[in-house]
Amino acid sequence: MATLILIRHGETDWNRDKIFRGRADIPLGDRGLKQAERVGEALKDRALEAVYTGPLQRCVQTATPIAARRQITLATLDAVTDIDYGDWQGEPETVVREEYPDLFRQWETTPEGVTFPNGEGLEDVRKRSLPAILDVAARHDGEVAVVSHRVVLKVVILGLLGLGVEKFWSVRLDTCSLTLFDISKHRTILARLNDVSHLAGLRDEAAADF
Repeated sequence: MATLILIRHGETDWNRDKIFRGRADIPLGDRGLKQAERVGEALKDRALEAVYTGPLQRCVQTATPIAARRQITLATLDAVTDIDYGDWQGEPETVVREEYPDLFRQWETTPEGVTFPNGEGLEDVRKRSLPAILDVAARHDGEVAVVSHRVVLKVVILGLLGLGVEKFWSVRLDTCSLTLFDISKHRTILARLNDVSHLAGLRDEAAADF
């Protein structure tokens, strides 16, 4: 049985300012770097076999303290890079609300029907990320960590639970949170969801799930 530890990357300045990140290679902010160290400390006694990370630096910076404490070489997993927000990338939420009122309303209510202009939709994310995560779980019998992004991990969590992307807003996933699944040939068990107990004093509640 594999234990899959899903970790959202730490806070960036764009999280705090509610700017759509997507494929923009934004680094962790000061608080995000501290969050990453807390995650590394929280997982230091776990018997991790491997640490996988999305290719963008905010994920790599989050994964590095985890791998360093176990002397594990990071493995890049391109399939779990962030969603392509297309024309929304780099735009604050306030601007997007004004410039794309109908599409933003659809994003808030029926996200499964949204494809971002010149970008991806949630089903595109599911098709590339969920098989990659299942492959990781199949290749390990012990504990493995995967560092990725809010949208990707929400879609993966729903997929592992047998739920569709229409339930996207039913899952909260804060920066540097931990979500654990136990995966065997017979069943997939959600053991922990959005655990932020290791981040006391290091969270901006207003930006935690953006």
